[in-house]
Formats: sequence, C-alpha cells, structure tokens
Amino acid sequence: MRYAYLKENSDTYYPVSRYFGRCADYIGGVADMLCKEFPSPESAIYIVVRGTSGCILAGAVSYILKRRHREVYIIVSRKSQQTHGYNMDGIGRYDSEKDILVVLDDFISSGDTIKRIVKDIQDSLSSPYHLNALCVSTPLGEGMHYYNTQEINRIIEMFDVVICNKYIKQGT
Repeated sequence: MRYAYLKENSDTYYPVSRYFGRCADYIGGVADMLCKEFPSPESAIYIVVRGTSGCILAGAVSYILKRRHREVYIIVSRKSQQTHGYNMDGIGRYDSEKDILVVLDDFISSGDTIKRIVKDIQDSLSSPYHLNALCVSTPLGEGMHYYNTQEINRIIEMFDVVICNKYIKQGT
C-alpha cells in the first residue's frame, strides 16, 4: 500500500447531497489522481460505492473520467435488499487482468462502510479480484492518530494505493 495525496486539501461535506458544490475539489482531485495512477485508457475503471453520498460522488467522478475517454462503471453495494436494482449489479464484467477496481467514499471513520463494500466485492466475484485503489477525503499518512488508527490501517492495507488528503501532525 502506498499513499497518493490529493494536490490540495480537498474536503467532502456531509451530506454530499446538500453540500455537493463544496466537494468539487475532492471530485476533481480524485479523477485527476485516478488518471495519473492508472493511465492506460484500455483499462476500465469500476468504481464501487455505497449509499447516497457514494453514488453522488461516483457520478461526478465518472463524468470527468468519461470526458477523458475512460471506460467507467459505477457499482453500488446496497445497504438493503429492499431497494430497486440488484446489489453489485454489473460487477460480473470486471476482469482482474486488465480492469481497475476502486472503492470510493467521502471519508473513513469507523471503516464499516468500506468493510461492507469489500465483503460485497468478495461475495459477488467468483474470479480473483484486486483492490487497486481506495479514495477518501480523510487525511491519512505517517503518524496519523485517530481513535481507531489500527482499524483504519487494517482497511487501507488491502489496497494498492490510497488516494486521500495528507495527514499533518498537529504542531508541524
């Protein structure tokens, strides 16, 4: 795992549906970093999200990527089976040999959302998969200190690259 830091400290605001305009730097930064980290236009990008905020962010990031001639699929890890559509619909076309698998969320706090997304990926794919990138606005990095730093580290270690804001120690 390695970090790929967003150029500017790019926050998301919750709920994204209410504060969408304030998330523009994060949305643009994620799209820029995905193109930089995975430059091959032959690789489809599968963006896996959960919940309303994730769907809104995925739509905006995907729009930018499509404008850059990238093939993008949004996959929704549903919170409930009582919703329209199927859980993880479309993931079956994913090919770990050539495609990019990205988990996108607004931030990481407890880690529960990302763990549920990864479990849905595991349950939905019979073939091998590769967690290429995690995108969150949470400041992460060396010396980070949160109430659940160990849990966050366990989660981010599952990914090749974590696109995020840079953690800056207090007083430096």
